[in-house]
Amino acid sequence: MTSLQSSIADLNPALTYMMRGTGGYLVGYVIATVVLGALAQRGWDRSMVWMALAMLIGNVLLYVPGLLWLGQLYGWDQTYFGLGPDALPAG
Repeated sequence: MTSLQSSIADLNPALTYMMRGTGGYLVGYVIATVVLGALAQRGWDRSMVWMALAMLIGNVLLYVPGLLWLGQLYGWDQTYFGLGPDALPAG
């Protein structure tokens, strides 16, 4: 086995972990980073009101893909406000 094959094999558990419940939030993080960077370039970071609105937009951009991902992954009956089945109370 070459070192490249070994490196790819070592990445597999990390990719598997990221594609579980975390995947949607990682996608949302990338989207939020791009959008919030564009808003900051337009001056939204210079006013407290606009910055608060930008932070709200960023939270929505993070939360919605994560919630959609969890709903598809675990089923909508198992998803409670973006929390996976491991975070739900027993019973």
